[in-house]
Amino acid sequence: SKADALAAQAELADIYIREHLSSPELSVEYTGHVKLYDDMRKYLVVAQVRSLTLAAIAITLLMCLLLRSWKLGLFSMIPNVLPIFCGLALMAALDIRLDPGTVMIASVALGLVVDDTCHFLVNVRSRMSAGDTLEQAIEASMSGSGRAIIVTSLILTSGFSVLVLGSFAPSMYFGVVTAAVIVIALVADLVVLPAALLVFRRTGS
Repeated sequence: SKADALAAQAELADIYIREHLSSPELSVEYTGHVKLYDDMRKYLVVAQVRSLTLAAIAITLLMCLLLRSWKLGLFSMIPNVLPIFCGLALMAALDIRLDPGTVMIASVALGLVVDDTCHFLVNVRSRMSAGDTLEQAIEASMSGSGRAIIVTSLILTSGFSVLVLGSFAPSMYFGVVTAAVIVIALVADLVVLPAALLVFRRTGS
């Protein structure tokens, strides 16, 4: 692809400068379209990792404060971080490159999926505060918040899927990956998170 070709050219230029033009008396730097594109590509990757890390830390702290429990706060990140990694894996499988359009996918998706997790865990905590066991709280939350989570997830998935019908590649990629992340987050919220809570409680950790 064009992105691979430009990255290869930038790497070859770096190797040539190091091997043939590097000396204490001579300082060489190359410029132009290839250099600019390679710098932008590296910046997008670094910025993506930094922004996701900061967002995950901030959301974890806020969830701990909201739920008044550091254990629930940590567990709340399971269905939030897992879909993001799955989305990035999907991008790699489909050979979708990071660019100014697709780099926003993880941040936007994280903001969307954390909402469902918050609703579910707040409901579980309120049920347990009222005297329900963990199993009863999860069952009640499934029939209450679970239905709302399913409906909102389906609506969001349908809305982002419409972007696939367009002709602008970044928008199409944004739509298909975000829709997939929301579906994965739905499964994580209603299957992975309750299972993790039960396993954690039964191990006595």
